[in-house]
Order: sequence, then structure tokens, then C-alpha cells
Amino acid sequence: MNPTFRRDTDHNYMILDAPQEVRGDEYQVRMLVLNRIPGILSCKMRKMDGQAGFYYEITDLQPMARIFEKRKLGQKDIRALLTGLRKAMDGARTYLLDANQFLLDPEYIYMKPSAEEVLFCCLPFYDKDIGSSFRELAEYILKKLDHEDTEAVLWGYDIYGKAVEENYSIQQ
Repeated sequence: MNPTFRRDTDHNYMILDAPQEVRGDEYQVRMLVLNRIPGILSCKMRKMDGQAGFYYEITDLQPMARIFEKRKLGQKDIRALLTGLRKAMDGARTYLLDANQFLLDPEYIYMKPSAEEVLFCCLPFYDKDIGSSFRELAEYILKKLDHEDTEAVLWGYDIYGKAVEENYSIQQ
């Protein structure tokens, strides 16, 4: 998946191509485009030359990967990440969206630089098991932990321990 980025006078967008042919009237596309879903990046769909693209509003946001290039993950950051994920999953459930369509790669998780709010990318027709995606995110958290923050270390290893268990629940 190769995102492209577009900036206009007032907005910045991350653009992802649809993983399959999209008409635009599919349920998950309509729900994502027509509603402001808590915890999920707002999105528009545009078609150009028959190819659908999803434009995610990222104005005033940074990808998680960029934020944690320069600093380590503390307990406050982990709390914001988990709170944001729970909010996004609850929002997805409310609108009957599939959690397997979440991109849990740190390049697609957007945060305010203060790390107070975390927003997730939901890509219609993307299909990767949310459990394996979360396991990869848990590994990323371990690599980026601030080992001087005892609470962060405890949380990070607890999250990872639960993520590698068989039949675990992300909600827990």
C-alpha cells in the first residue's frame, strides 16, 4: 500500500487507493464517507480514471511513526493509543463496520503532536486480521517504550503478553 499526500489551501490529505473496485454505494463506503465516526479519520472518496481513492483528512495530525522517531512511548502515550483504539472500535461497531479494515500500522495511525487524540484509518475492502495487526502494533510498542517510565514498561509488556495469547480479545 503506497499512500500519496495532497495539500490544498486549508487541508492535508492522505490518499489510499481502494484495494478493489469500488462503486461508492457500498454500505461500508457510505458509512465511512457520510458520518463522522469517533476515533476514525474523516474520509472522502473520489474516483479518477475509474480508480477509487480514499482521502483521509490529516490536517494538524502526524503519523504515530513520525512522532515516535524522536521520542519514546510513555504511559500517557499508550493510554491515548488504547483509548483511541477503543473509541474507534466502538464507533466501527456502531456503524457496523468491520474492524479488520483498520490499518494498525504506525504509518497510518494519526495523532495530534501532543498525543492527546489518536485517530485510526479504516479502509473499505481492506482485509487483514485485526488480531495479527494488533500483535504487530504491540511489537512496535515494545520497541519504542520509554524504559525509564516504569508504568509504560509494565503496560507495554502486558499488552504484548495478551496480544500473543491464543483467542485474546482486543477489547480486554
